[in-house]
Amino acid sequence: MIRLIYMDSSVFDFTDFKQYLSLRFATMGKSRGMRIKFAQLIHASPSYVSKVLSSSIKLNLEYVPVINKLLQHNDQEAEYFMLIVLYSQSGSKDLELYFRGKIDAFLEKRRVDAEWVLDPQELTETVQARYSSQWFYIVIHVMLCISTLQTKSAIAERLKLSLSTVASALEYLVKAKLVRVNGDRYSMTKNRVHLKKDSNWILQYHKSLRQYVVHRLSESLPGDIHYSLVAAISLEDVEMIKKKLRKLLSEFEPMMDIEKKDTSKKYDVHVFSLDFFNV
Repeated sequence: MIRLIYMDSSVFDFTDFKQYLSLRFATMGKSRGMRIKFAQLIHASPSYVSKVLSSSIKLNLEYVPVINKLLQHNDQEAEYFMLIVLYSQSGSKDLELYFRGKIDAFLEKRRVDAEWVLDPQELTETVQARYSSQWFYIVIHVMLCISTLQTKSAIAERLKLSLSTVASALEYLVKAKLVRVNGDRYSMTKNRVHLKKDSNWILQYHKSLRQYVVHRLSESLPGDIHYSLVAAISLEDVEMIKKKLRKLLSEFEPMMDIEKKDTSKKYDVHVFSLDFFNV
């Protein structure tokens, strides 16, 4: 099997530390000379580094902090790198499963580790509950970053909702300080809504958006993409799929940063819903 590794990959794209170091300690390009630098720091020969990367020789755990410093890992990257080293060098199946669980938990926490970010005050439980209770609160909130969708009539027409429903939703979003109003136009404030995985409202949030997905399925609009499948997949391939999905989501995040919108581009609001689980 040919494995493609891209030069812009990060440590979080790997569970095998040797594959990661083979990229960062490559003997060509911008990483040229890194093996020699590392060998000098640990008072070893470059051939030792090559043997660690290409054979079953174990990496001395005392060298992990040296590598973290050399590669300028931040705290998260350093912690994760130590995890994949321990995982790759596990001496038993039980220990391997233990560190695999730690890696999966780390990656999942990294992906969803956010909280309600509000200035100057936190949203109350009541406000959070209502925000998550209906799909149109979530969708309308995001729609307001599009200049052509900042009036009640434009929102109602796009979502095929009554004006009274849209007006009620906007009134709530204004009171929650997520939206500001200027005349007949509404826009987003700098306050943002992020839900941690262990939030009391994350389950309802997922349910609400999937209710909208079911609604769109009934319309069968051209351009919509809906894909559902139940399949028997090997455990090895499951891990590969999860890894690719995490990478895909991490690549999506910069595109969805509202505050970094490229004003030269045309934007519209889209819903992305993803489920992958064991039956």
